[in-house]
Amino acid sequence: MCKHFIGTMRLHHFGSILSILLRMTVFSAPVFGSMNANAADVKIDGADGPVTATATQDQSPPKGGATTGSKKDGTKAGDPESPLEEIVVTGTYIRGVAPSSPVIIITSADIENSGASTAGEVLRQLPESFAGGQQSTIGVNGQGPYQNSANYNYSDSANLRGFGSDSTLVLINGHRVPVTGIQNSVDISAIPAPAIDRVEIVTDGASALYGSDAVGGVVNFRLKKDYTGAETRADFGIPTDSGGFSQRYGQLFGTTWQGGSALISYQYRDQQGLYGNQRDWYTGPDPMSLYPSIHQNSVFFDASQQVNSNLSVFAEGLYNRTTSYGLATHLSGGTDTLTTVGYTYNATLGASLLLPHDWKVEFNGTTGADRFDHLDAEPLFNYTDELIPTNRLSIGEILGEGPIISIPSGDVRAAVGAGYRSERLDSASFITIGTVNETAQVAASRHLKYGFGEVTVPLIGAQTAGRGAQDLILTLAGRYEDYSDFGMHFSPLVGLSYEPLQGLRLRGTWNKSFHAPSLYQKYSPYDALLYPVDAPTGGSTVALIPLNGNTALQPETAKSFTVGVDYQPPELRTFRLSATYFNIRYSDRIVEPILDLTKGLIDPAFASLVTPNPSSALQQSIIDGATPFINATGAPYNPALVTAIIDDRFANISEQWARGVDINLKISLDSDLGKFTPFLNGSYLQLRQKLTDTSQEQTISGLVYYPPKYKIQGGLNWSRSFLAGAAIFNYLPPENNNSATTPGQIGCWATLDLQVSYSVAKTQSIFNGVSFRLSVLNVLDKRPAYLAQDPLGYDATQSSPFGRVIKIGVVKEW
Repeated sequence: MCKHFIGTMRLHHFGSILSILLRMTVFSAPVFGSMNANAADVKIDGADGPVTATATQDQSPPKGGATTGSKKDGTKAGDPESPLEEIVVTGTYIRGVAPSSPVIIITSADIENSGASTAGEVLRQLPESFAGGQQSTIGVNGQGPYQNSANYNYSDSANLRGFGSDSTLVLINGHRVPVTGIQNSVDISAIPAPAIDRVEIVTDGASALYGSDAVGGVVNFRLKKDYTGAETRADFGIPTDSGGFSQRYGQLFGTTWQGGSALISYQYRDQQGLYGNQRDWYTGPDPMSLYPSIHQNSVFFDASQQVNSNLSVFAEGLYNRTTSYGLATHLSGGTDTLTTVGYTYNATLGASLLLPHDWKVEFNGTTGADRFDHLDAEPLFNYTDELIPTNRLSIGEILGEGPIISIPSGDVRAAVGAGYRSERLDSASFITIGTVNETAQVAASRHLKYGFGEVTVPLIGAQTAGRGAQDLILTLAGRYEDYSDFGMHFSPLVGLSYEPLQGLRLRGTWNKSFHAPSLYQKYSPYDALLYPVDAPTGGSTVALIPLNGNTALQPETAKSFTVGVDYQPPELRTFRLSATYFNIRYSDRIVEPILDLTKGLIDPAFASLVTPNPSSALQQSIIDGATPFINATGAPYNPALVTAIIDDRFANISEQWARGVDINLKISLDSDLGKFTPFLNGSYLQLRQKLTDTSQEQTISGLVYYPPKYKIQGGLNWSRSFLAGAAIFNYLPPENNNSATTPGQIGCWATLDLQVSYSVAKTQSIFNGVSFRLSVLNVLDKRPAYLAQDPLGYDATQSSPFGRVIKIGVVKEW
């Protein structure tokens, strides 16, 4: 049964060892109706409401790979005649072939229908994505696993399958962008929402095509281009319980000419903070931010030019500047003031050259950086913590694609490419507690060379099709990468797509993926902490505990396979069903395993991390390499009193297994009352973990602070003439609270969202091209379920403190 929420406070998380010690000693204490790509001929069209990649509506898919068409990127909504262009769907480099991996496509129309205002909101609603990790809804208040913490700039991220924000690769127009902070995730809130044309999501390992980080999958934001005209928009979000008011203004300009185009999109976002005293269920210390104040300016630019019939060039760039502010009050009375100012930018230049025999070669180069300055000040205890991380990225790449041989069933096509990438982290931390000062700096870089290839072989095609075998395509891919700091890595992929009947597609993949250790994890200096811990025989003893960076880290590796079916019968093109089974084994996961240092000697799960009775020389070698050495025992350091070394640095010692099923169903029904489009999307996940090689295997999906066992969204879209409406139901099941003194369940999270929109008919008045949208999110004003041991009293990865929110939007096309 879903229960109402009662709140308390959440302690502010600090990355510094000094601040951790201070807290220990002083404060004791609607998703989208998405559909997987299900045919070789893919049409991107959101006019039906929440629709994604589907077979074309007017013809059966050509065999052996087919042209992939879409409405011209950025074409105004409502334009009846939009030119088609050939695109390459994320998950393959081959033109005209749908990938064998499952792909979800969310269009700009889907985003409008959902009521989402930011890219983060778009992905948090997706059933296949987890709302934990680096999310603005969590910020610095993260509880549970390490991935939920250290979000100092209140960024948003992609987190497919709940593996962590660093295990989903984020691309913008197919290109990598800089990561933010020290958690190695991309801040997707920097992307101006009005510039998004569609989001292509591969829910499968894809390192064979894209390299590191693509373990949970790939999220590729395709931004608008080739747009003619202008669009002005304003959106307002008004919680009915006060606090947290938001406003967003956007402006889009675009023009095209013979052989070229240019576009610029700007967005200003102002999100007011939400505080505990603005919610009657909150009972924690005051003042306390439940959601920060965020002010954001972002701009995207795109230009392209056809130089001649064979050569075209393009340039694109993104810039974002964000400031945020929050408060965190502790039981002792101290209040942290949290202020962050940051920016991110990336720019790409490229060229495309058409060669004889239908070959196409692309060259591109990308550079970018992400930097913020986070200041935490607490006057009561004379505490300040300033963190300034800067991440830089540079890439150069070449890619060629085309047919290599013609066989009776069709063309065998290949894509080959190579590139060079450099990454750099410069981070500085300045901490003061009373009269004690700590300065820590990280200056690390790496570079890598890589090559990749992909081949699609039509084993059965249009000329060889027969009864029970319309289409059969084999995909082989592989990527070789040579890193300057840990060596070589190869990732393969095998895919098969089989169409026994028109409209029925069976598909499967097997692949290996990996995630390189972040520069912060590998090269940040480690701390050495002399600390009292619980002794196995009772009482306490003294241990020497190294923490943080570890230069011995190696990549995390994964093996995965998927089996899926897509069904859209030719005689009933308005019915679409997709189902995918996935199985992922993720090994050598990098963790700092011990959350409670006092339990390091008495928990058998950490036995492999313990060196008993260390010699004085071994202790001294650890202390000499540490930055800094901190004695928290209250007595002078005496090596004879140290009974163990507990190594809690980042280490490749954890393992996770994920398996489950994704289901997407959509039906379109035309009637005299308009078009009705019911849909149902859901994902079931069993996520198991073995924290260390000596710990017991545990199912963590369904636990607080971890991904839910399943996530469901269903709804109904309706449209008629100039009117449209939507009703969306979102459901997360009850969670198991195994961290409480008395383990039990906390209530589910179930909300209903409603929306209506009206587009003014074409007139000569000032209202020509104007559309209005009214959304009510969480119509029933659902409160988060009460979580007893959480400082704020609820699980921020599963629910929201905002309550009912009314959103009003106006768009004017010029």
